[in-house]
Amino acid sequence: NHVSVQLCVSVAHPRSLPQCHFLGTSRLTAPLNALLTEKYEEWDPDRSIVSNLEAILGVSVVKSRSADSEGMAEEWSAECAVCYSLHLEDALPDLTCDHCSQAFHVQCLYELISCKVPS
Repeated sequence: NHVSVQLCVSVAHPRSLPQCHFLGTSRLTAPLNALLTEKYEEWDPDRSIVSNLEAILGVSVVKSRSADSEGMAEEWSAECAVCYSLHLEDALPDLTCDHCSQAFHVQCLYELISCKVPS
């Protein structure tokens, strides 16, 4: 069970609360979205982004390891399970299956389903 977060940091105000888009199953991302919405005013511009996220969300932020690091645990992938890419026309996968935790681009699912439906 993994959640990733895509952050959009303001160039003009890099220490302000960034836009956060949680990637993962709705079962895991919904509580994080609710916490961020509820506690966004607790953001402290004197702390780092990681520190603020840990304090507001009450979780420990784990940095992903490089592919060649020793003792590497199995890494979770946010790549689309249809096209096997992370980016599709600059978009990240925006749906995650609540049963298998696979990520999908909406466009890829649409194309997959349209190919399977008889005309």
